[in-house]
Amino acid sequence: MASREVPFNDGMKVGLGYDRLTGEVMPTAGATGQSISGVAQAGGQQVSSDCITVQDVETLHKSLGVSVDAGGSYLGFSASAKVDYVNACDFSSFSAYAVVRVSVQNAFASLDEPVLSPDANQLVVNGLPDRFRRRFGDAFISGIRTGGEYFAIYQLTSTSQSERESLAVQVHAAFNGGISSAELSTAINTAVAHSQSHLEVQVHVFRQGSISQADLSIDDIMHTAKKFPVDVAAAGAFPYAVLLQDYARLKQPNDAFNYVDVQNQQDTLADLAKKRFDFLSLRDDYSYILKHLEDFQNPDGTPADRQKVASDQRAVVDAINTMQQQASHCSRDASQCTFTSFDVGAFVKPVPKPGAPTGPMVAVPNWDTEELIHETIVEETGAGPVLAPSAESIGLKVVIVRVPATMQGDEGGLVVGQDPPPGTLVPVGSTVTVTVTEPDA
Repeated sequence: MASREVPFNDGMKVGLGYDRLTGEVMPTAGATGQSISGVAQAGGQQVSSDCITVQDVETLHKSLGVSVDAGGSYLGFSASAKVDYVNACDFSSFSAYAVVRVSVQNAFASLDEPVLSPDANQLVVNGLPDRFRRRFGDAFISGIRTGGEYFAIYQLTSTSQSERESLAVQVHAAFNGGISSAELSTAINTAVAHSQSHLEVQVHVFRQGSISQADLSIDDIMHTAKKFPVDVAAAGAFPYAVLLQDYARLKQPNDAFNYVDVQNQQDTLADLAKKRFDFLSLRDDYSYILKHLEDFQNPDGTPADRQKVASDQRAVVDAINTMQQQASHCSRDASQCTFTSFDVGAFVKPVPKPGAPTGPMVAVPNWDTEELIHETIVEETGAGPVLAPSAESIGLKVVIVRVPATMQGDEGGLVVGQDPPPGTLVPVGSTVTVTVTEPDA
């Protein structure tokens, strides 16, 4: 195997053995070395930060450095804080994800001149590969990377793809400084309040590194993302990844020794992990459909049946549990490794109705004066800040009809009528007719 990085978990130390199939850290060192050191005169940091939009959870996992072959933690065989974090997200295809990522990498520290530990060396001399794997796994931890990682995932769930994408653009704008965090918070509250596509927004935060306070608001999240590299410098650094190395790369006292080949097990587990992942997405799709069944129908146009959808979801859950058992057996016994026959293509799920809300809807604002039609303001309410938007900012067109003033002293510009009336939900791009007074003669 080529050397590879996997997320750091508690108990990991340089030199300890590692089982790639289960993600288990062995309690005994499989390799030792002269010392542990980094590159000389390389005390700086490598910092990367960005904001991306992801449409599926598999890509989301990869964007956070979690892959199906990263070890048993992906299948739940061992603990992994990062895997637990990404699994907290909904896997439904009705979700999109705006991801704020910050990574700070210090110089890599690795084992100098590694060799087999005395106990591992003796098992190789005696030609006991099975015993060797049980004690020391199939790889050893050759190095460790410190620094820190910070992720904030804005999970945007809606039957409307354009609504998800529109809100993701707002998150990008806040990250890049185009709008303030307060404006982002207001935009999210307004979009959720006016959505006709069941828009839900959840935020998941993950941090490995210096922690001064919990991130409880969007203001906290964007502020932390920007100052995170400074926070994890020096004493604030955290071990967040380790490098795995194959024992076969070390000097061998017995050239005839053959390490246990786990490639077939790895291939089978990777296939199980990917298919299990597909079924988790299907499970959450069914959950979303059951929650909003009135907006869905069967592909042939017939009404979606709640009992049938619930029955299919139970079958999907049974398949997930079976694949978990298959993976567990395969990780411990190569003879139990067979590629699963489960396929999400065997399930036909309902689709959104043609008349169901699929595009963004907005509420017609209550404009008091002509000036407010063209100017966005933020109003404080008991439920928090709410956007009182201009027509242009929410995609509405306005036709102004002017009428004589009816009150003495009217200087003009008062709104005396709106069609559709304030509060009416209309598709983005709709035209609102606004009646405005002329100055009192």
